[in-house]
Amino acid sequence: MHRHIIIALFLLLVATACEEDDLSTVPKTNVYTRIDIYKDQFSDLAVGTSIALDESYGGYAGFILFQLPMNEIRAFDRCCPIHVDDKEQLEIDGGATAFCPTDSIYFILTDTPPHSLSSDTSMFYMRQYNTNLSSDGILTIYN
Repeated sequence: MHRHIIIALFLLLVATACEEDDLSTVPKTNVYTRIDIYKDQFSDLAVGTSIALDESYGGYAGFILFQLPMNEIRAFDRCCPIHVDDKEQLEIDGGATAFCPTDSIYFILTDTPPHSLSSDTSMFYMRQYNTNLSSDGILTIYN
């Protein structure tokens, strides 16, 4: 009997240790989106640049895609983590910065995870999604 309790506690400990910390205030949304990045509307995406996609592509409020070297593309939810209830969309500068237009709070897309300090020193985190870029230019965004 004690052996079963110990095993159950061990399994519970392992399961909770493997859970990813969720620091973002942006609600979790089921995401599985496939995008052909060779299409014209994605031609501006190059190393060190970002593009914004509206919510018709998925996510809670759309996506921000940021390209790193070696064909690595990061995908973030476009929802501002400060104004989640309003679904306010982050704006981008076309490079490695996203910002909340209402508060002028910036998020650096190369941080992992992207975060910023507000004027009251609260920490806000963007929601990042998993990505996979196939050799034929199909970007899969998923969680």
